[in-house]
Amino acid sequence: MNMTSTVGKIQAALAAATQETTLALANFNFDFSLVKVEAPAEFQPLGAALSVKRRNASESGDHHRTARKLGSLFEQIVPDTPRLFAAYGNRVSEIANSPAGKAKGSKSYGPFTDFAGIDGTNIWAAATSGTSAIAVHLLACMLARIWKASEAIALWEQIIAARKQELAAFDETGSIPIQSLVTSQLTVTREQISVWDASARAWLRTADEAKAVSQKQLMLIIENVNIPVNRNMIVYQSVIQAWKTAMITIDKLIFGMGHSVREGSVLLGLAAWHIYPDMIVLGSSATEIRQNDPLVNPGGVITIGLQNMSGDSADGVHWSLPLAYVRYYGDPVQAEGSIRAESSRVTMDQFLQVILGALCVQWGLSGSSGVREGAKLIRAAWKCCLKGLEKYPHSARKELITQNHWLRIMSDSAKYYLISKGPEWKSCRSLTALGQKHCHLLNRPSPYATPILGIRGDLYVSMMEQPEAKILFLRNIAAHSGAEPDSLIIRVQIRLSGNLKAFEYLTAIPSFGTDDEPKYYRWVVAESVDPIKSTWLQENSEVLAELTDETIADDIEPMQDVSWFRWRNPPSYFKDVPIIPDAVESDEDDGPAPVKGIGRWNPFSTVASRASGRETHAITFKPIFGDADTAAIFQRVDRPEVESIQNVTLGIEELLTAFNNDRINPNAFLKHLVRIHPSRYVPPPPEGYYDAESELLSCLKALETAVMVFKQLPSSTISLEIIKHVALASTRWALTAESTEQDYCSPTARDLLPLLPHTLSRPATFSCIAFFESGGFDVDPVHLGSVMAVASENSIFVATPLLRDPAEECVTYGVQRILGNVGRSGIAFLFPPDNPKTKEWDFGFYQVVRHDEFDGRLDDCFRSTTLHLAFSGYELPIDVGNYGSRHIEAFFLEAVVSLHDRGEWVADLDVLSTFDNPLFHSLIDQPACKDKAPVPIPDFSVLAIDSWKELIDRPLQVAVVRSHGNWLARLAAAALSVRLGIPTVVFADNVCWTCGEATLKQIQSSGVQSAGEGYRNPGSVVFVL
Repeated sequence: MNMTSTVGKIQAALAAATQETTLALANFNFDFSLVKVEAPAEFQPLGAALSVKRRNASESGDHHRTARKLGSLFEQIVPDTPRLFAAYGNRVSEIANSPAGKAKGSKSYGPFTDFAGIDGTNIWAAATSGTSAIAVHLLACMLARIWKASEAIALWEQIIAARKQELAAFDETGSIPIQSLVTSQLTVTREQISVWDASARAWLRTADEAKAVSQKQLMLIIENVNIPVNRNMIVYQSVIQAWKTAMITIDKLIFGMGHSVREGSVLLGLAAWHIYPDMIVLGSSATEIRQNDPLVNPGGVITIGLQNMSGDSADGVHWSLPLAYVRYYGDPVQAEGSIRAESSRVTMDQFLQVILGALCVQWGLSGSSGVREGAKLIRAAWKCCLKGLEKYPHSARKELITQNHWLRIMSDSAKYYLISKGPEWKSCRSLTALGQKHCHLLNRPSPYATPILGIRGDLYVSMMEQPEAKILFLRNIAAHSGAEPDSLIIRVQIRLSGNLKAFEYLTAIPSFGTDDEPKYYRWVVAESVDPIKSTWLQENSEVLAELTDETIADDIEPMQDVSWFRWRNPPSYFKDVPIIPDAVESDEDDGPAPVKGIGRWNPFSTVASRASGRETHAITFKPIFGDADTAAIFQRVDRPEVESIQNVTLGIEELLTAFNNDRINPNAFLKHLVRIHPSRYVPPPPEGYYDAESELLSCLKALETAVMVFKQLPSSTISLEIIKHVALASTRWALTAESTEQDYCSPTARDLLPLLPHTLSRPATFSCIAFFESGGFDVDPVHLGSVMAVASENSIFVATPLLRDPAEECVTYGVQRILGNVGRSGIAFLFPPDNPKTKEWDFGFYQVVRHDEFDGRLDDCFRSTTLHLAFSGYELPIDVGNYGSRHIEAFFLEAVVSLHDRGEWVADLDVLSTFDNPLFHSLIDQPACKDKAPVPIPDFSVLAIDSWKELIDRPLQVAVVRSHGNWLARLAAAALSVRLGIPTVVFADNVCWTCGEATLKQIQSSGVQSAGEGYRNPGSVVFVL
């Protein structure tokens, strides 16, 4: 036998032995993964706060298996940090018992009860799997804090593969320890990793809310540094290094040892584990920030040096790594995770601070001083708008405007910005600066500013209250024109006695006499000069000249275009006056033909001939700035064109002074807001001209709609990733927004219709929520027609009808947020199956189905009724533009709402479709019954339904489901009855059978019959008490 064959046999034997060992280890591993240990005492309050479903999953389900496997994989390299584990256990228990963590599942959440409450599944699974599993949970929080879900899952796959390879390698003696070999055979699927990561993210969201004040202070520091987690570009080594460094350092901080930050891993760990030591920030001077965290012993202070502070170019804590498992195909993707302002989540109020900064940039206001001035202007403008609304009587529609108009929304944000101090001011400043630099939600990037509040020079003049204020403004504009004094003139409308109107004429630019004092000239209508006006004119060095009736009628003539006028034989103030024939005809360059007035000059008088054949001196004037009907600057047409004032942009100082000094007419300003309201938004072409001002206003209108949606979702947060999206009005949900339903007979509705907020359908509302929740997923509402809920991280957004009594009216965009999740990574859109199943009738029913005569008693015979949510397993990815990714970021998830009675399945329900079904009716209240006691017993035969089997075995005549006061059972009864094809009427709180009989007659007369197949009495109706 030669050496080669001998070696081959030995290798084959070793391979066979290895295979047998692997199979044995696999069998051992199955039982090993279910081993449970007693959770440390510090974690026990958390376990008590979990729902039964989550606790079972943590102790004996997939979460527990994942925790045991990951703990075993990394057990040999977990650092010894007992103080960190104890402190973390106390912190998570504190959070679990805080108000933010108290939303434990209850019957008020209907079918979502099992999924409501804090998601501490990941933590409790780790706590019942050993300290190494707790350490791995801490790593999960670190990765979830700084990386997106798709990137964190890819990192997990990469480090697990590297760790298994490390465990299976021979040691220096040429052997593999049996424990390492066992562990290297463990399998952790991508789905298990995804669920593990999702639970960590849900926990972080809840913990951030519970520790909001301390977390905000810590994040303000982190967002203003520029420090990498570490600089190791080998993924496995970088992650393990960051994890160990953070655990060891924070364990020492808790013990009371100080630390000087050199790597971002420690700051990342603090942000992920909600530990808050005191901090010293070294800048131009040392700033001490006290957090007073009882978990950190005195002396546990971190110092952040000047070299880590980054001024205006803050990248926060950042981490750059090549990720090999992000995409199905291609080289590793160089990705960067970061903790900075742009990657944060904020409340709607904080988000509006970002919008405040973005709006100021649109108006050309930069820096914190620009935001402050812009905030003051917004506040003043809203006060003016409220004055304009005072003339309208109080109504629901007026209330909608005063509570939801974008100017009101921004006024509240401006007020908060102006009054905030200390940490709140720093947060506002950071958010507004982010909006100024990086937010594109209000418009696409442009080097040009849009007019502030849409007010241009001509509009501004027309909105000003007093003529003298208009004159001062116009003269200020003319002073910068560079024109000769006699080239320009101001014409202003005045009121005479008897409500008559006339024009007066004034010099726009002062002239200087021998005394070098500026002089203005004014030609006034004689009867308009009174002592008050004379005093004002004298104080402003005006030289007066009266315009008599004859002067007005004969010398100052309107042209065919009444905005032009001609002044014959003008005063000597005007130089080089051209000579023109005194005839009706005129040259093309001389402007429109003149018009003669009858009696006192009237700009609307009829045309009359005035040809005499004589030559005369005359100047023709045309308007170049302002409102020609009220007050404007006019230019002589025989002088060079003045272009510098034709597109004057009003400065913030001018407008702020005008609003603060009541120079703006509130009614005129309100009409201006109505006039500039954009019509339906039309996305501009990819290239070429677009109306930036109209797009800005459309985006502010979309903002109104979004704020209305989030008002009903307290504690919801928004991903700041959305600021990268261009033009909020271009989102699919915003494009479907409709005007609020109106009563067009109301003058208020007609006048203020454009100011009313838009509303969304329920599908568009879900699309809107998903957009803000995800940071930019723009899902078409067309595909969300049957969606009943959206689940993301620690939030389940549920259509309101699923959580309310069926008699309650809900707004079309009604959605309620529940603290909880469905244990899936990404954003899940829950929809019901097409044909929900119902328990089939069988012959055993006759023993329990009685259908007794209804005796008028308002009982609840369905106290044991429960609704449950389960998943069929069918899901469908949604295209969000991330092609080739391994991670599904948004998907449809088929969810079944099941009706159970005493734990026994009765039927599956499609609740939302019930309310759109013509078989569903609310009780029709009779006016005659309003002042009378309700009639408790019907005067016609009605059968009682006291069990679900009695409803499924449909009665032969009118019947009533006795579920009084039990909204869950009433909802289930209405949904099941309609599903069975029976016309169904839902009583409100007061049961009045007079109203019930009227409703029954209307149903019977309308011809709506039962659709139940084989139904023996198609005319019967079911009432739900």
